[in-house]
Amino acid sequence: MARARLSLRLPLPLQIPFTATFALSLPFTARPYSASANQPQVTRYLVRRPSPAAPRECPTPLVFVRAKGLLPDQEGSGAEEEKVWNDWSGMFAEKGYTALEVDITAGAQAGSQTQTQPQPESALVGGSATAPTESPLKAMTTLLASQIRLLAIPFPPILIASGASCLLTQAYIEDTPASGLVLVSPPPDEDPSPSSSSGGAGERGWEWPTFGYEGTFPILLVGEEGGQSQSRLGKMAEKGVGRGGKGVSLERLVDGPRGEKSRVVSPA
Repeated sequence: MARARLSLRLPLPLQIPFTATFALSLPFTARPYSASANQPQVTRYLVRRPSPAAPRECPTPLVFVRAKGLLPDQEGSGAEEEKVWNDWSGMFAEKGYTALEVDITAGAQAGSQTQTQPQPESALVGGSATAPTESPLKAMTTLLASQIRLLAIPFPPILIASGASCLLTQAYIEDTPASGLVLVSPPPDEDPSPSSSSGGAGERGWEWPTFGYEGTFPILLVGEEGGQSQSRLGKMAEKGVGRGGKGVSLERLVDGPRGEKSRVVSPA
């Protein structure tokens, strides 16, 4: 039985500190999506409607996003994270939120090793060069937006993601409104691939994304102590207006992102 302690201040007049035990038995709901092997697919779609016992119904939906197959050795998208999101979405539904769990799986070429292709002599380094393929994030973002529209809720969602899945949620808000964004241990701003070079594709076959959105809406950045403070969003946090306001809040993660005693606490 999973126990968790969490304090999230969402862009609503509602703060939810809790310690709860969940025992949920709800039907799994999946929406089949027909696509070729190189196109992203929806591999999980589960909606939890607000509980009738909730003190009030909150109009802003919460969307728990998992982007699978983006990176060659992607972690954090397995059964453990699915169980945590299952618990969290069930808890927020009991508090009156509409909670959506959605998995978007990248096409077969995403996360594969870079193909070496002939290049102009001026572009060659050491006699060979790699040509990046198109990033899978654009197609995955379009698919994610279509799944959120199925909720038929006019209010922009709050997006919640962990690890590599944060790449998808950040790509989403580049072009689509959101009420808030929660990033748990997001990847670094710079390409972590050891074989990447300036402007190169790295091991994935596509270029690492560079995001340009501003922190002018509520963003919660959660990470290990000192791990996020030098990131683009971490630096924005210094200019934020605090929790619940329009700006970036940086929080220290204790006991791991998915530990049984995981908590979010304010930095000392």
